[in-house]
Amino acid sequence: MNNETRTKEIMLRRMAYQVIRGLDQEVHLKPGIPGRHDRRTFHYVPEMEAGARVLTLVLRYLNPTWQEKIRSSTRTLSTWAGHEDDVIRLTMRGAVGKGASTPVLEIPTPEELWEPVTVEALEQRHAFRLGHSRAALGFTTANDVAVVDFERPDVAHLLLCGQTRSGKTTTGKMLAVSLARTTKPPTDTEPGEANYILIDTTKKGLHWKDFNRLAHLAHPVVTEIEEAERVLAWLVQEIEERALADSSLYQKRYFLMVDEVKALIEDSQVAGQYLARIAAVGGEFGLHLVLATQYPQIKMLGSAELKRNITTRLCGRVDAADAAANALGVRNSGAHQLTGYGDFLLRDPGSSYLKRLTVAQPTGTHIEALPVRPEPLMLALPDRNWTDSGIQAERLLSPSAFGPQTHPGQSPDPMEPEHVALALWNEGASGLMGQKKLVTQLGIGTGKAQRIQEFALRLVAYARKLEATIDVNDPAYDARIKALLEGD
Repeated sequence: MNNETRTKEIMLRRMAYQVIRGLDQEVHLKPGIPGRHDRRTFHYVPEMEAGARVLTLVLRYLNPTWQEKIRSSTRTLSTWAGHEDDVIRLTMRGAVGKGASTPVLEIPTPEELWEPVTVEALEQRHAFRLGHSRAALGFTTANDVAVVDFERPDVAHLLLCGQTRSGKTTTGKMLAVSLARTTKPPTDTEPGEANYILIDTTKKGLHWKDFNRLAHLAHPVVTEIEEAERVLAWLVQEIEERALADSSLYQKRYFLMVDEVKALIEDSQVAGQYLARIAAVGGEFGLHLVLATQYPQIKMLGSAELKRNITTRLCGRVDAADAAANALGVRNSGAHQLTGYGDFLLRDPGSSYLKRLTVAQPTGTHIEALPVRPEPLMLALPDRNWTDSGIQAERLLSPSAFGPQTHPGQSPDPMEPEHVALALWNEGASGLMGQKKLVTQLGIGTGKAQRIQEFALRLVAYARKLEATIDVNDPAYDARIKALLEGD
């Protein structure tokens, strides 16, 4: 151990000792050591873990009833640790469904003690595994590799939040670099395992210029609103085409990354509706959203449906506790107590607790080392007069495509079981019945046909997730079907 390392360890131990003293003086919690102290004389056993920017004090065996009292004392404990602001964060650690969790205190260390989190450090931990759509982003406070795994069915999309200079764009770049290192890029003839579409209409692609020759890029970086709308229309069509195709196509994933999605939704009449639809069903068909914003409120995202369907959240520093709750969807997250650039909280649907991580910062050298193309690929985007497979661009780029326009208190025209059955049956063809055919056979409008097809699509997707099949000729159904039809 060299002198610098020894000095750092001494400083960290002093900081931990001061917080332990603060817990004793302010909260009246006594530390102890099993085997040395009588269990009746202490409340917890302290364990210290040093991370890249955070010293973690594990309060082993502490009764959970003390949590609120500790939480209300974090400002005072921060003072004991030598901080002027309320920066100590109380969180929990434990595996889901495996018994009681353990309270831990996250204590930011002085900036001069910070350890850099690099792409090379992730390489040493074998974080980039070929053939997986798993994005390694950095390290948690427990020094585990922090991963967003898009192969999991509950991690379809990612909402990336945080105030200016929290590191949202850098985190988006790290995600893109990570996936590009583990997946095959697209070719001239077929999609790759990961295909990127990048939209930045606010800063006109300023921070994404070094990605323009990336082999994984399915289309040049989009900087104009009209082109962004056409890209979103293309993705909506891709959902419909994949619903009719072999499920192996779902492994060819598209990642739509939008830098400041609020501006895109505000400047476009249709972007919010397209994004809401992709968020609702796109994940089932290998289409993933990565949306970055400073403003994760529902009114800024255009609809509650869009936010509700993005359950994986990554949040950097925000300016207040209520903003933190809005971004992550949980109270007392402590996102307003983060240290700043690159310090994030991950809300993973598979975990009951938020994970704190420091994101690695890819450099131009890391991006230049990725596979490149001499000329960028181009998506066959729709234009205003484009038609294909009975889907008109005017309809796709119109709010009416997403259902009938109703007045307050008016309900949409209801779907009937026979309508959904007809959409699923599609005699003489594979896949769902097309919207144009539904309109003709049922004598309904395109809005209702769209809703029927989408409902049928979700039914197929959830049945596949359950590995379920339905034999419509199964005699077990006969008596109940006959009674139902006679009742009609």
